[in-house]
Amino acid sequence: MSYFLSALPLWALILAVVVIPTSLAVGVQVLVRRAVGVEKLALNNEVAGFIFAIIGVVYAVLLAFVVIAVWEKFSEGQTSVAKESAAAGALFYYSEGAEPEAAKLHESLVHYLTLVIESDWPANGVQVRGQPATDALGALYRAAMALNRTGTRSIPDMSEVFTQIDNLTLTPTRAPSSLDRACA
Repeated sequence: MSYFLSALPLWALILAVVVIPTSLAVGVQVLVRRAVGVEKLALNNEVAGFIFAIIGVVYAVLLAFVVIAVWEKFSEGQTSVAKESAAAGALFYYSEGAEPEAAKLHESLVHYLTLVIESDWPANGVQVRGQPATDALGALYRAAMALNRTGTRSIPDMSEVFTQIDNLTLTPTRAPSSLDRACA
């Protein structure tokens, strides 16, 4: 339902969420006033006031929870993007070197990031995961493994390379099952 609402143009969203429900509420109120009468309704004003106050408080609390949940998701997204971009930056530095394997690591990283930016990010809007980016991730891991086999880098450096690749891929946009398929 939320995807349907987010796909609507702004004018249709305003119509569906604001104008139609408000019109229905006002129409029902006019019909009830005509059917029951204002004098009879005035007798229940005190009870209705308390009921509306309780409903208002419950609505405010629920709205506060929704705002907090959305804010947390937004913050989580910001943190994930910052972590992923920092990992990509670190991998660019670790892929420097004269070895052909380092150049392959750099090339694989650029290819992976290009696919993620150009295809996976737009596909997240429609909740579809792309296989080409997963394949490029596998190539990135294989390039890192090839650089590791050269023995030109220290164990802590290569450990950091693999940690940064993990940081690059283990974000909410990348499911661990995709990582498992890429390594296979």
